[in-house]
Amino acid sequence: MIKIFAMRYATIVLLILIACLPADVQAQYNIAENSIWAMGRSTGMDFNTYPPAALSTSMVAPEGGASVSGGEYGLRFYTNGKTVWNGLGNIMPNGDDILGPGHSTESTTQAAVIVPAPGSSRYYYVFSLTDNTNILSCNRVDMTLDGNRGDIDTGFPLWHVVLEDSLSEKMAAVPGCNNNVWLLVCKHNGTILAYEITAAGVNLTPVISTFNVPVFFSTGMIKVSPKADRIAACNTQFQFGNIGYTTLFHFDYTSGVVTLDRIVDSFDNYSCTFSPDGTKLYTFTPPGTVRKIKQLDLNIPYPGTTGVELGEAVPADLKLAIDGKIYFISSNFSAGFGHFLGRIENPDAPGLAAGYHDTAVNLSPGWMVAGFPNEVVLAGNIPPGGINRVVKDTSICDMPAAGVTLKAAPAAGGYTWDNNSTGNTRTVTQAGIYFVRYPTACGTRVDTFKVIDRSINATLQFTKPLLRTESGYTQYRWYKGDTLLTGETGDVLSIRSNSWYSVVVENQWGCRDSVSIQVTGYTAINQVAELSRLISVYPNPASGHLYIKAPIRVSYRLCGVDGRTYLEGKENRVYIAKLAPGLYFLKVCDRSGNSIKIEKVLKL
Repeated sequence: MIKIFAMRYATIVLLILIACLPADVQAQYNIAENSIWAMGRSTGMDFNTYPPAALSTSMVAPEGGASVSGGEYGLRFYTNGKTVWNGLGNIMPNGDDILGPGHSTESTTQAAVIVPAPGSSRYYYVFSLTDNTNILSCNRVDMTLDGNRGDIDTGFPLWHVVLEDSLSEKMAAVPGCNNNVWLLVCKHNGTILAYEITAAGVNLTPVISTFNVPVFFSTGMIKVSPKADRIAACNTQFQFGNIGYTTLFHFDYTSGVVTLDRIVDSFDNYSCTFSPDGTKLYTFTPPGTVRKIKQLDLNIPYPGTTGVELGEAVPADLKLAIDGKIYFISSNFSAGFGHFLGRIENPDAPGLAAGYHDTAVNLSPGWMVAGFPNEVVLAGNIPPGGINRVVKDTSICDMPAAGVTLKAAPAAGGYTWDNNSTGNTRTVTQAGIYFVRYPTACGTRVDTFKVIDRSINATLQFTKPLLRTESGYTQYRWYKGDTLLTGETGDVLSIRSNSWYSVVVENQWGCRDSVSIQVTGYTAINQVAELSRLISVYPNPASGHLYIKAPIRVSYRLCGVDGRTYLEGKENRVYIAKLAPGLYFLKVCDRSGNSIKIEKVLKL
């Protein structure tokens, strides 16, 4: 008599459900376009899982680059400003040299920016800054080309056209108010150019901002605040010396005009980034010392005098991600330079409460060199009075007991959620679509949050001698007791003895579930007989191929009447056309080599 006892349980080995994204979901002016990064050397980051996971890409970007994604649906394409790869990691048919001969982006700090064409799901503008000729160029990707994988539109009027020269290495995009985006670049001589991008295309006459103090822009990055009203420029030089200051500017996203605010730190820095609420700026301690990340409080006149040192880091890029945390290249070189990313866990918090974490993500075998991908932003207010395309998708595997906290983008106040609550946060306890309205300088804005349930409810069915769970998961791990059964990675397991059997399954969003069954009163002899009955070999007689139909993965050995082995393998198709006619014996085994069935085969 066979007794089956099924239950769902969790042990140290058998992982239970986990959440795919953190409980605090931050809305910013960017959306799912930034949920997957391609960067550095053959690496990237996927923020559609929690914790964020490293991934492999074809990227080759020593410094600047850009990538755009479709949220949970993966990368659309990515670029280092000279080469463009599609979402599969292949160079687009016309993407191997989008700048033409004689131009390079290899050592440009912010080499590329991707801007989705306002009002279009088909076109993306790719802006590039070169490191040797200091020029700005623009290409256009058409996602309907190359089987909807995208390609460079060689008929685009700006293809291989120089938009501007004598530029520094700084470039960033900022959302506007009137269904537009501003592309900011900096001239060496100290002016800032704002190119407006609308549904009509790229306006080639930029808004030019100059300053009452001579400014010189060189290497280093510019970063935009989450409210899009401030710009921080690293390594900015003034008439009173060659020191690389970190400087704060105001940006009017209704007009594209930039005005000088103040110097916030008097040290040469490669990069910096704002906290989600825009009140903190993260940069580095001075050169010539052990470089550490430093938090500056922008609420005081000269933040550099009171900066709080958090921990060591490679003085390269700092980037605020869509999970509301700031990432940097770790100074932990145990796996080699650039193989680990560190993270600031709560960047809005003052001082050490921000939570410095040295080794948060392992990128191996890929690695980071200097720069994270530039931000992708969408045109603001689409259409006037309508709901913005500001959507943060959140996949959960199991709703936390405390719920999920939704956090609106920074604003001056006036928040109204769909349940009429006020404040910049709302906690929800079930999947659904939620939104919040609030006023901005561009008019009323709406942030929409999609909380999607990706949880699994795995089951086990037993039909002697097979255990089955649902098909379609990305990963299966079977256990006998607490011992992992190596090589068993499908949705079916053939059992041979009494025990507790368990399976841990995982879906494409990283959600897991486990379920177990206890089998008693079972003999291996009966099991083999049952399994043998389920296996068939056809056609027989045969001249070209034999086929093995089996409910489990099998191996085979084909022998002659003299005992000699002629063929063996692990496929379900046996090619016998080259054998001499006659009688053979086909031995079918499981993947562990245990014999299940021996079939006589006649070769014609």
